[in-house]
Amino acid sequence: MIIILSLSWQHLLIVAIIFGIFIIPYILYINTLQATLKEIRKENKTITEVSLWLLLIPVFNLIWHFIVVNKISDSLEKEAKSRNLYFGEIKPGHSIGIAMCILNIIPYLNLIGFILWIIYWAKINSYKNFLIYNR
Repeated sequence: MIIILSLSWQHLLIVAIIFGIFIIPYILYINTLQATLKEIRKENKTITEVSLWLLLIPVFNLIWHFIVVNKISDSLEKEAKSRNLYFGEIKPGHSIGIAMCILNIIPYLNLIGFILWIIYWAKINSYKNFLIYNR
């Protein structure tokens, strides 16, 4: 608390900007995951949209992200089977999602994990658009 009080407003502004640079894309990512789940029928969902916000909890999110990737993949797979669709892979987004989670934990490989995070995000968004197109 004393450290925060001793910082000037310029330092606090820099901290707020850096925090915003990291948190805003992550919130947009969670919104994409939620939008994808909203396109999946209730009986095919293996995770709720609200539980995705647990990804914002530091340290806990390292484990929770593995669960989210698995559950979204399972939900997409069930939805594809029920609609008689094919995403191009059996467990949609699972392999790249798990690789992303693993690399984000390993020091010095975080940059590759970050790149895979962007690819995973784009892939999940494309699955969402595919579901919308094939309603």
